[in-house]
Amino acid sequence: MTYSFLLGRDWDEVRAELDERGINYSVTLTRSPKVKPEGKLRVVRAQLKEAQLEIVVAHEKFSTQ
Repeated sequence: MTYSFLLGRDWDEVRAELDERGINYSVTLTRSPKVKPEGKLRVVRAQLKEAQLEIVVAHEKFSTQ
């Protein structure tokens, strides 16, 4: 099954939906120490591994300050 319908969506909305449906998931936040994250968290990757949905999220904006 593909989870591409999750890509780009706001993480708070996705998390609420997954919790409501009782779906087992894990989350990884991607970031770089060279930039300051800003904005909302968005889903950038979602795949099913060993009966668990693995989700990668990232901030939608970055600044170099």
